[in-house]
Amino acid sequence: MSRRIATQIGTFAGGLPYNRMGDGDRPLIVFQGLLPNPGPMTGMTETMILRLFRPLAPHYTIYVVNRLPNLGPKTTLADMAEAYATMIRQEFDNPVDIVGLSTGGSISQILAAEHPELVDRLMIYSSAYRLGDEGRAFRRRMAMLSAKRRWIGISSKSFGFMFLPRQGILHHVTKPLTWLVGLLALAIERAPADLSDYITTIEAEDTFNFKSRLGEIRAPTLVIGGRRDPFYSAALFRETAEGIPNARLAFDERAGHAPSNAFTTHELLAFLA
Repeated sequence: MSRRIATQIGTFAGGLPYNRMGDGDRPLIVFQGLLPNPGPMTGMTETMILRLFRPLAPHYTIYVVNRLPNLGPKTTLADMAEAYATMIRQEFDNPVDIVGLSTGGSISQILAAEHPELVDRLMIYSSAYRLGDEGRAFRRRMAMLSAKRRWIGISSKSFGFMFLPRQGILHHVTKPLTWLVGLLALAIERAPADLSDYITTIEAEDTFNFKSRLGEIRAPTLVIGGRRDPFYSAALFRETAEGIPNARLAFDERAGHAPSNAFTTHELLAFLA
């Protein structure tokens, strides 16, 4: 039986909240993907996200860092990258290994280009130099639901978009399941009191396109993508890896968004070894 790995929650001095896991000698900083709730992760979200990185816990002290709370309406991804850069300078003595997960992957590209001295190795995990067209359209729908405070709709549609068929007979058959998930999420997760930060982040990423600046990233980089990712196409993953010097692509033909399986675990461990 594997040893249970303890987790902790906290907030860095600059206000960035985190979930901490593992007790390895090296820090691994995970830029979290887009979540409706600010603050450290809880409930199902914590379980699902930490599962991605649990195999690394014996070797690293892992900080999964969420966005700053109380964002201004004009906050950009570059502003968010600066907040992460400030945190790394304040909290860590040396360049760190960074995982940018989904929206966090967009932010990590900016930080790696603007502050190469802070990044030892970079992993762009289920992210690319821009969102795919289908992913952008879905995020816009989430912003509209957020403005109307339809929390169950946000949870149910997010689950369906990422994990269930999005068209055909199976889409209609499984559609009731998404609403059950939404109701379950409402029962387990705390519905955000204010979704304005969530909307701000969606709007900031809507226009993000880092293709022309990929060549500025100097850290050794691993891009991890899956064929079934609804947010990013295979071409976007490939072009991202090709645009970054000293980067390679680990592509899983069977995986969707933010996969957690033997393939991704092997690729992460091999890259970080």
